[in-house]
Amino acid sequence: MAASPADSPAFPGATVAIWCGMKGWDKARQRGVYQPFILSMQPLTLIAIYLMRPSSPAQAQLDWKAFAFVPAALLGAWFGLRIFKRLSDRQFELAVNALLILSGIGLIL
Repeated sequence: MAASPADSPAFPGATVAIWCGMKGWDKARQRGVYQPFILSMQPLTLIAIYLMRPSSPAQAQLDWKAFAFVPAALLGAWFGLRIFKRLSDRQFELAVNALLILSGIGLIL
């Protein structure tokens, strides 16, 4: 059985983004709903990963190389906020829908 975007741990806000878009809300109200949702899902996911970790100490080693992605994530967040401020509500709607379609295609492939 294929996973839906709502089941994907990589994009927990897909269902909420679609729901907000269907409500016809402006971009600020949509962001005010799904950004806290995604932010609350991240610690829950980290807790779930911690609880499901391997019992072997050799397998449970933290790979410090993963922290190399933090600067790129912060840069992406900064860049996204800059774009968000410049988009109209219609442009924002088109961007969200395009990204949802692309993420769906990515799940299929």
